[in-house]
Amino acid sequence: MYRVEQPTDANYRSSFTFRAVVPAQSLSENANIFQIANGDLLLRSSALTDNITMTGGKAETFTQKLPVYIHRVRIKAGTFLMGDDAGNSNEKPVHSVTLAKDFYMGKYQVTRAQYAAFLNAVGVAGVTIDNLARHNVSGYGEQNLFTVNQWGWTPRYNTETNQWEASGDQPMIYVTWFGAKAYADWIGGSLPTEAQWEYACRAGTTTAYSFGDNESLLSGYAWYTVTSTGIDGPSPVGNKKPNPWGLYDMHGNVNEWCSDWLGDYGSGPDTDPTGAVSGRARVLRGGYWGNNARYCRSAYRYSAGPDGAFYSVGFRVVVVP
Repeated sequence: MYRVEQPTDANYRSSFTFRAVVPAQSLSENANIFQIANGDLLLRSSALTDNITMTGGKAETFTQKLPVYIHRVRIKAGTFLMGDDAGNSNEKPVHSVTLAKDFYMGKYQVTRAQYAAFLNAVGVAGVTIDNLARHNVSGYGEQNLFTVNQWGWTPRYNTETNQWEASGDQPMIYVTWFGAKAYADWIGGSLPTEAQWEYACRAGTTTAYSFGDNESLLSGYAWYTVTSTGIDGPSPVGNKKPNPWGLYDMHGNVNEWCSDWLGDYGSGPDTDPTGAVSGRARVLRGGYWGNNARYCRSAYRYSAGPDGAFYSVGFRVVVVP
């Protein structure tokens, strides 16, 4: 695929033309038709909203709005020890987990400005403060996406411009599991499985934190009860040290939704686990700005109902190449 030269008066900030030769084929609704990678930036096309058929020997033209790009880190496939035998009961037993495929993980938690772009792109109807924004979520019908917060910690709907607006690099919060999934679908990715999340957080370590067991060092890597007043909510993403694989805020700032239902660990080795088949609560990981250090450990597990919207919860996205 290559970019076609456009007229000199074309708006290169908002529109580009690409050309590619591809096999004749049919593509189903929700498929992604292209991906652009440039350094640590990843841009995938939004999911198709209808089926399309590409006919041999015929030029087809498609127009798509592009989602906000994500800063990503490539996580190599591998095996690690998941859990903590010195932790809570639901972190036991420690067991071997293999992730068979490489994946990209967002370097940062998704920000409220990025989420506002999604709301505008998919046409989520505006609501007032303390109300829930709703929209269709693939596989689940119409669901609550997030609660509009009165202190400006979430996007707000401007009735004059008919647009959702948000500024700053603070992570999106008050977002439900459904709202996080809808964003991940839109950008062409998914929420991480719990195993992907812990593997990426540990970054090759077997210690309580990605930097070791010394809790006194946590302030250099995390926004938590020692480093955050809590008055202004979560802090802008990426302002603490990253873990060894270049991921920021894996400890603290906001809890992060995972795709899994919460369930007990098995004792034997596992490959690409996706959690319990069903349940009442989805997994949360990482700890948040109001937690003490114990809740920010790599193995710590928390959970909440998928329709819950909390000041302590956000998310990040993964993409499997």
